[in-house]
Amino acid sequence: SQYEKGGTEAEAAAWVHALWELGDYCRELADLAAAQRTFENMQSVCRELSSRFDSRSIRRSLSASYGRLGDVSREKGKLSQAEEYYLKNLEMDRKAYEETGTRLSRRDLSISCGAIGTVCQEEGRLSEAKAYYLQACELMEQLYEEEEPPEAGGSLSVSYSRLGAVCLKEGNLTQAENWYQKAFERSRQSWEEIGSVRCKRDLASSCSFLG
Repeated sequence: SQYEKGGTEAEAAAWVHALWELGDYCRELADLAAAQRTFENMQSVCRELSSRFDSRSIRRSLSASYGRLGDVSREKGKLSQAEEYYLKNLEMDRKAYEETGTRLSRRDLSISCGAIGTVCQEEGRLSEAKAYYLQACELMEQLYEEEEPPEAGGSLSVSYSRLGAVCLKEGNLTQAENWYQKAFERSRQSWEEIGSVRCKRDLASSCSFLG
């Protein structure tokens, strides 16, 4: 590849980003085989580049490739494989957060906690799912309190809804309602402050849970 022949770190990052976007596009088209090939290629490229550049961006992309491969595996119904990918994603994101403590690394860690929580939930491991979702909530709440970009509010609403779903499956209706109410309040606030399509979708979703 051109990067083996002396491409710059910026060129390498752009190349990885292009693969990332291509993989996401394949997922949107429901072409999971193509998405998997693309994310595997992205992962291979990141490993190669990480040996050449001491770059947090490349390491973050490598971690993200595990997360995306986990998403594809989960969409294929391969939950055990998805969990393996998500655990590696979580391990790398946790290390990045411990080393840097940046808001971006905190957001990444919150997302990876939520992802593995979904696998636990789908496998009926509700106590584990709740533990991961609570971690995701705590991290996202910190971002929101620090006035991270407004989309943190939407992500926090999703985290609350996930906890509501777990409590509902456990038969704890009171706790479920409390979490769904928090999701509704947060999504309504985001809708009032931002008014984006995503905020409208989150608000509609949280209303349906309380309906």
